Amino acid sequence: MFSVYLPLNYLMTVGMILTFFPPMLIRTVTVSLTRYKASTILPAFANCLAVLPNLHTIQVAHANTQMTTAIKTAFEGHTFPSVRTVVVPSCAHEILRRCPGVEDLTCNKDVDDESKLIGALASAKCGNLKKLRGISPNKAQAKRTFLLSNSLGDLADYILCRYRQNRA
Repeated sequence: MFSVYLPLNYLMTVGMILTFFPPMLIRTVTVSLTRYKASTILPAFANCLAVLPNLHTIQVAHANTQMTTAIKTAFEGHTFPSVRTVVVPSCAHEILRRCPGVEDLTCNKDVDDESKLIGALASAKCGNLKKLRGISPNKAQAKRTFLLSNSLGDLADYILCRYRQNRA
């Protein structure tokens, strides 16, 4: 299977990336999102993800903090039910909202507002969540995450443990 590591500057149309890689073989997409031509590139990126039937991992290595609205607009109307792993900075939380089947979430930027990711998890009703990394929730966030699913098990224990550590 293929993993795709291409700068989005080259992704001007959905067909361009799919010419190089058959869609059914792509399982992981790793990108860095910049503001350069965001109104053109982000919708093309969202459309590209929509035609990848076996996509299970989306990794956003970097996203400009001023792109939240552009990401939200580009991803509106899309859903990626096959995605199980999401690695994003919290400013790209709108992508997480489109992945209801996510099992593994990693926030890859410590300084971001983690509440956005917790809100996105709740909004997408991510009841399959098993791993949560890079987030140190406060009491309200821990409760909100715990209420997502009764099957969180070890994740709920982890969140409560992290909350107690942060209070100390």
